[in-house]
Amino acid sequence: MTWVEPEANSCLLKHDRLLVVAGSTAAVEKVQFFDGTRLIGTTENGPGGVYSVPWSTVGLAKGKHHLTATVTDRSGRTATAPRQLRVCG
Repeated sequence: MTWVEPEANSCLLKHDRLLVVAGSTAAVEKVQFFDGTRLIGTTENGPGGVYSVPWSTVGLAKGKHHLTATVTDRSGRTATAPRQLRVCG
């Protein structure tokens, strides 16, 4: 799995999109996005292996946030990819 958007350490304002490219030898069941342990969103639709969810940073603490995208395939295997971002507004 590879992060596409937003770029690492980028400064996010109020709304953004989290986007990864994910694949597996078995069909992908879902991709989940987390801010620390808090679930941001889950998607099961990944046209061409591209998975995304919207992310509202309204009300979140400004500063660094450690995001993780986790892909799960239909065989139950998982893989994760971290991404550090900053909330600036």
